[in-house]
Amino acid sequence: MIFAIVRTAIAALRRDRPSLALSFLLPIAFFSIFASVFGGQHSTTPKVKLIIVDEDQSTASRQLVQALKRETSLAVSTQSESKNKPAQTFTAASAEAAVKAGDSPVALMIPHGFGEHPVSFGPAQSGSQIQLLNDSSDMIAPQVVSGLLQKAAMSAMPSTMAEQGAQYTGKYIGGFTPEQQKRMDENMAQLRKYADAPAKSEPDRSSTGPGDSALGGIIAVQSRAVVGENKRSPMISFYAAAIGVMFLLFTASGSAGALLDEAESGTLDRVLSSHVTMTTLLGGKLVFNTILAFT
Repeated sequence: MIFAIVRTAIAALRRDRPSLALSFLLPIAFFSIFASVFGGQHSTTPKVKLIIVDEDQSTASRQLVQALKRETSLAVSTQSESKNKPAQTFTAASAEAAVKAGDSPVALMIPHGFGEHPVSFGPAQSGSQIQLLNDSSDMIAPQVVSGLLQKAAMSAMPSTMAEQGAQYTGKYIGGFTPEQQKRMDENMAQLRKYADAPAKSEPDRSSTGPGDSALGGIIAVQSRAVVGENKRSPMISFYAAAIGVMFLLFTASGSAGALLDEAESGTLDRVLSSHVTMTTLLGGKLVFNTILAFT
């Protein structure tokens, strides 16, 4: 008896073209709209535009700039981009003008003399402080850049951090013995060699897939996605699942509404006056909705 109810419901759906379109075409239309809007976004967090002006052009400043360029959360530019004008390197004045014009929410100025005192464990050296120009209407971007700047300084200039730390340590403890200074110089040489090694053999990131990422550090780690590694827009999977559940609920509510309409029109009483029971009728509708959902 349940099979007869399912067969009747399928025949009714085939004859009812508006319901057929709502069951199959509308979910595809909804999914296509969501996929076109959100499919191009590989991350829910947009990149922060950052202008960098390196007036020092020292080894430390170049290391810092390269480290900031490697940050995936930042879109770093050192030259102006214009369709009508050739690209020009940003200066302090042009970078400030770009922030005022709204082209970028943040700009970093690395002044002359930064390489001599790149980090400061005590009072900051006059004239070597990095200036951060920002738009006060965007309160998030300056904090993001400031935090990533500290991270880049720690990761890109390990030898400089160690040298500055040793200088401050020697200053406050009264100096090192000749043997301690010799060992420290040897360790500093090894640290500089380790810090310069990645710069000479920078990995080619252009061939890295969406599921691959190289995690730098003392222990080399290579991350590889084993599920969905070939997906160009993995976030669409979430939209598809959400839309599927939403239309399953629509199908269930529509079936319940149709049952109420049958009760009001008297069709339900005529069906129940035959050999069909209410349990059988509900079971048949449940099986039909399940088949429709899987389809």
